Amino acid sequence: MRDRAGRHAGRQLQQQSKARRARAGAGDRRLAAKNLTAPRVRRGRAGDVDSLVAIERACFRTDRMARRAFAWFLTHANADVLCLTVGGDVVGCAIVAYRNGHHIARLYTLAVLPALQGRGFGTRLLAAAERAARKHGCSALRLEVRMRNRAARAMYERRGYRQIERLDPYYEDGAPALRMERVFNVPAKTRSRSRLQSPRSAAPRSRMQ
Repeated sequence: MRDRAGRHAGRQLQQQSKARRARAGAGDRRLAAKNLTAPRVRRGRAGDVDSLVAIERACFRTDRMARRAFAWFLTHANADVLCLTVGGDVVGCAIVAYRNGHHIARLYTLAVLPALQGRGFGTRLLAAAERAARKHGCSALRLEVRMRNRAARAMYERRGYRQIERLDPYYEDGAPALRMERVFNVPAKTRSRSRLQSPRSAAPRSRMQ
């Protein structure tokens, strides 16, 4: 009886797993079927937390931001949270963080749902992050990217970023990262003197993987 019950439980788990994959696939197909010619980047809102957490889980296996970290960035941090929407759904995000006395902004994270990657949405988000940094009066934008992520590195290089440092190890799994930076031409008198504090639940690092 125990063996039979075990086999039955195993079949149930397999069916549940298959159902979850089917629902995820249906969601990907629904997103892919939307009008992808009209994406929009807007400021993040407190009600976006669930969508941001879902994007985080879909895009990152390690170094994931916690829900309370997203909530903090949206409501308390001196940062710009940018959401990319398609058909009203949040499908990507970027966070630009600022620090007191520093004229270099940090791209804390940039992510687009896997089903919609390869369509230029990451570049659109990156351009919006750069505009936000310029508007804030920063003279440069800096980020860290997983060394083996050639696609992301190529995107940053196309936007004028240069490698300034190798960090090894950097990520939770011990993988190395490259620190990259793009310098802007911003008059000194417009530079910001803002303050950034980090939530305890968020590691002080960018996580482009």
